[in-house]
Amino acid sequence: MRARRDSFSLASLTRLIVLTAALGFAAALPARAAFLEFVEGQQEGVGGVTGLAGVLAVVASADGRNVYAAGGNDDAVVAFQRDPATGALTLLQVEKDGVDGVDGLAFASSLALSPDGAHLYVTGSNDNALTVFSRDATTGALTFVEAQKEGVAGVDGLRFARSVVVSPDGLYVYAAGQADDAIAVFRRNAMTGWLTFVEVQREGMGGIDGIAGPLALAISPDGKQIYVASGDESAVTVFGRDATTGRLHLSDVEKEGVRNIGLSGIHSVAVSPDGAYVYSAGQADDAVAVFRRDKRTGAVTFTGVVSEGVDGVDGLYGALWVTLSPDGTKLYVASTHDNAVAAFDRDPRTGALTFLEKQTGGPRCQCLAFARGVAVSPDGRNVYVTGASSNTLAVFRVAEP
Repeated sequence: MRARRDSFSLASLTRLIVLTAALGFAAALPARAAFLEFVEGQQEGVGGVTGLAGVLAVVASADGRNVYAAGGNDDAVVAFQRDPATGALTLLQVEKDGVDGVDGLAFASSLALSPDGAHLYVTGSNDNALTVFSRDATTGALTFVEAQKEGVAGVDGLRFARSVVVSPDGLYVYAAGQADDAIAVFRRNAMTGWLTFVEVQREGMGGIDGIAGPLALAISPDGKQIYVASGDESAVTVFGRDATTGRLHLSDVEKEGVRNIGLSGIHSVAVSPDGAYVYSAGQADDAVAVFRRDKRTGAVTFTGVVSEGVDGVDGLYGALWVTLSPDGTKLYVASTHDNAVAAFDRDPRTGALTFLEKQTGGPRCQCLAFARGVAVSPDGRNVYVTGASSNTLAVFRVAEP
């Protein structure tokens, strides 16, 4: 099994500098007031908070009422109530592996909410599992439903599960098994949240390429394609999706090389809300690569890159997780070795990124050591960032223009 610690090597920036300068893809802004204002840090062991040891991932509910975090070292999922005015969080509930019948949360590593907000899906890497919780629409409280595990009832492709997404129609769930070099497909019962295994797409099986060591998944807003961040191949891989059966077919593979840069050590991939562009974070390249997306085929074309230290860009040292605001005008990157979140303006027409700022926390809370995950509230007013080594979930407010 692969080590669970994210890999890193020093990037060679020469070719990034040349291309970035040529394309003019990132421009430094003059000094200005903070764009992200620190609100608070929810930290393991402080104020009664538990479940955040080694916190890896965070997600906000579509109704804006709740935020959920995955505590990898605590084998836990933590539920918070969210103050819509300030974005501040209040601990609601902690669900731990092996407690009160909960199963499948050993090294909880990623989260996804169903579009209807009725269910939360969690990958338990060390359990080789995909765990299902029902969610109370009023309180946001979670109730354990089931855990789908590798090798049980024909389930395949979940060894060291690392990422999960739900289709926009809510009918299918997809999980990436890092140690299986695979994507597992499940049909979802919208009433109960229960999952039924459909198929597995595996590296080297039936001509499949570009999914060795998959670390993250993203789905296009129209539900037509799944995008895979392949850590072992430094690739963005595209699968077409059958909306009726949920099954996948390989469509496109873009690997680090002469045509594409900024993909070395890729850990995440995101599709813009308008479906026009795809962004990926290359941890070893300290960079975010930008691709134009063909809305008909889903294929991607490299258009540029923003990288640490080029044109004033800061906060991308060990860039790991990339997320866009709901309106698509902002992009945020959690960077493990900068212990920070970097914020960018995004041009919806060209997909180009303009650096805004780097934030590491508050004046008395440098709480983003090994920043690992980032999520944006549905109203775009708050940004939530996990500091895995700080055991902290940091809350930021997006400043008014």
